[in-house]
Amino acid sequence: MPISKLNQRPNSGAFALPAAEHFLTPDQAAALIGLSPRTMARFRLSGTGPRYSRVGRRVRYTRADINAWVESRKFGSTSEEDISRRA
Repeated sequence: MPISKLNQRPNSGAFALPAAEHFLTPDQAAALIGLSPRTMARFRLSGTGPRYSRVGRRVRYTRADINAWVESRKFGSTSEEDISRRA
């Protein structure tokens, strides 16, 4: 069954994946937030970047996970940033 059909099942109890166009490659995700693909790879290695999924050997991001990661990195002042790094 195509992924698009899974998304059309309202409250069926089946796990619904985001539509394929919602998945981003590492290059697309990096471009979206202004980082290099290599930086994204380093973030995956260290566990400090956005959440991602592996589909076979391919890495994929969702816009929701990218947005959540960016939101989690918002600060009102440099002192807030220093405190969060210590935690």
